[in-house]
Parts: sequence; structure tokens; C-alpha cells
Amino acid sequence: EILGTLANLCLDLGRYERAQSALDEVERLCRETGETIFAIPILQTRAKIATQTGDLMRAQGMLEEALGLQEASGSPAHRASLCRDLGLVLDLEENFEESSMRLVQAVDASRETGDRAEEVSLLQNLGRVRERRGEFDLSLASLEEAAEIAEQIGDESLTEKVRGGRGF
Repeated sequence: EILGTLANLCLDLGRYERAQSALDEVERLCRETGETIFAIPILQTRAKIATQTGDLMRAQGMLEEALGLQEASGSPAHRASLCRDLGLVLDLEENFEESSMRLVQAVDASRETGDRAEEVSLLQNLGRVRERRGEFDLSLASLEEAAEIAEQIGDESLTEKVRGGRGF
């Protein structure tokens, strides 16, 4: 887990080669031990690196592979974040219809796991994509729902972020 944390820290700092090296080491250790639990997070982090370096097709392919592993596992773990990341990559590719579909899947997955704060963030992402698609009523509905949930969970800073971001 330490190497995975190092990879994510390097990613956040824009040190992509170092992040890739840390992920390579995690993969090597996993192969040696037969551990498969890190396969999805490794692919997801590599996809983030590809996104940050502008290789959107590679990022999309890795996220689709990771999503296939997640679906095969039968576990809800990682589904919301994988659908979110894939939706955001598709948005960057200006594939707004599929992006919107993936973000709806992410919202549904977050609802299944009960992560309300994540649901707020995902609804904001969905609202932005819907706005880019010209679906202004749907965009507003997503953002209003995000604000309502933020208020329900009592997160004032999240409520202000949502409302402030859309001029409510």
C-alpha cells in the first residue's frame, strides 16, 4: 500500500515517470505473491497518468479494462470511481453522450454504497457534462439534487461549493 500511496503522491505532483515506476514495483510484488487485489487501483492510477499526459485513448482503454475486472468481481468496490473517471475521460474526448451515461452509472453506484458526499461530487460532474451537451434543465436538476444532498448530510462547505459553483 505504501508504494500505491507513493504512486498517487507522485501523480499529484506531476512526477509521472516516478509514479509509473512505483506502480511497476507494486505490479512486480503482486506477481511474486499472486496478489490480485491491487489490479484495479493500479489500472485506475495508470489511467489517471495517461489522462494527465494527454493519452486519452490509453486512459479509456485502461479504465474499461479495470471496469471489466470490477464487474467480474461482483463487488461494488471501485465501481463509482471507475465510472466517474471513465466519464471524465469521455468528456475530455467530447463524447458527451457516453460521458453522461458513465456518470449516471457512477451516481447509481455511489447510491448503492451509500456514499452521499461522493454522490454530491458525481452529480456536480454530471451537471457539468449535461450543460456541455446543452441539456440545461437536466444540468440544473443534477446540481439542485447535489445541493439538496449536501444540505441533508449537513456539510456546509460542500453545500456552499455546490451552490457557489452554479450561482444559486
